[in-house]
This record gives sequence, C-alpha cells and structure tokens, in this order.
Amino acid sequence: LAIPLRTRIEMVRDKSAFRGMLAWVTTDEYSRIVDNYCELLDSHERRYFESLHFERRRISYLLGRFAAKNAVAGLVDETDFMKLGIVPGVFNQPVVHQPTSEVVGVSISHSGDVACALAFPQVHPMAIDIEQIDATKVDAIKAHIAPAELDLTEHDRPPEEVLCTLIWTAKEALSKSLGCGMTAPFELMETTAIVVDSAAFCGRFKNFSQYKFRSWVTTNYIITIVSPRKSELKTTIQTMLDDIEC
Repeated sequence: LAIPLRTRIEMVRDKSAFRGMLAWVTTDEYSRIVDNYCELLDSHERRYFESLHFERRRISYLLGRFAAKNAVAGLVDETDFMKLGIVPGVFNQPVVHQPTSEVVGVSISHSGDVACALAFPQVHPMAIDIEQIDATKVDAIKAHIAPAELDLTEHDRPPEEVLCTLIWTAKEALSKSLGCGMTAPFELMETTAIVVDSAAFCGRFKNFSQYKFRSWVTTNYIITIVSPRKSELKTTIQTMLDDIEC
C-alpha cells in the first residue's frame, strides 16, 4: 500500500537532532486505498471504518489513517501497516500503538482533497494542520482571531483570506501539540510576531512562548507545522507543496 508521498523532517535543538516524517495523500488515491483497506487498518480500525455511513467521512478517515501510518512507518522503519495502530485518545487525539520501543506521536490533518500526517518522537512534540483557502469562511474564522493578530505582518502582507486561514492553522496545530484539540478557547492561542522568512511565514504565540509555527502557502492550501521555539527546522516540505499543487 505504501506510496512515496512522504519526506523526512529534521529538527535541531542545541546539539541534538530529532527526526520526524511527513506523509500526505490526495483523494485521487482513495479508490486504490479503499480496495485494499484490510491491509491498512487493524481490527478495531476496520470496525470503525465499516460503521461509517457517509462517504465524505469514510474518505476523510481512510486517507487520514493512510497518511498517519505512512508517516509512522517511515519514522520507525516498519513496512507492515497492520502492526501500526492509530487509536483515539480521550480528547480524540491520535495515539500510536506500534511494536518498537520508541515512543512516537502523530498529528493528522485533512482538508479538501488532501490528508497529511506528521510523525515525531514524543520527546519532541510537534503538530501539523492543513486548511483549504476559502474566502467564504473568512468571517467565521475572524470570530476566533483578535484584531491585533491581523496587524502583525509588516511586509508582504498576504490577502485577508490567506492571513486568516494561516492564523487558523497555527492555532489548530498548537491545540494538537498541547493535546487539548478544540476543547481549549482559541483566544488563549493568540498568534504574534508573524514575519515572512524565505518561502514561508513564521510566527509565535502570545501565551505559549515555548512554541513557534511555520506556514507554507500554496495556491489553494496552507500547511502549518508547530514545533518547540528553540528547535530549528533543517529540511523543507517542497515535495509536498509541489504535489498538492498538481
């Protein structure tokens, strides 16, 4: 089942390096994956998948699980997806069950035609979020954004729908990294210090100074990775950006 839609992520903190794995999949692959879902899902996951009645939810779940297992498999060097269980935690966060002694975390996100996942060592928490850019959602998103957040970028200010979506993905990713998901007020996750850095936007959080985020903008999507503030991302996600632009 594995397809080469994944890329290695390296984070450097002081003199230590932490390896992660980013994987993604588009709805174009759904028919192939659903035909072989018994090779992807364990017994618990299969029962849940088979209980889903709405096709949109089936697609979202299966692509998300595929991306998650592809990411974890690449990180722990496992080829059998059946040995990698992704179970929901008490806050519905994804929890990895896998046969190695390495404690691994995974963050999953999907929007539009893309599902992606970021696997990482639990000692170095990270999270990912992807969101389709949609101008019709700007007013709803702005209800969760402080006015000051929209005034942060001094140069190369993006269009409003891009900036609002970018801030939304940063807050979503932070909530995943904190393990609270949507149960915490988004006001607590106020963004600050957003600047353009090379091909991406970078920023921090007013109340969680130990974290930072990096966001990449494509024609239709924004992808954001949240990581510890003092860690430096040494690799790019250009392969993913190129793929979802196609």
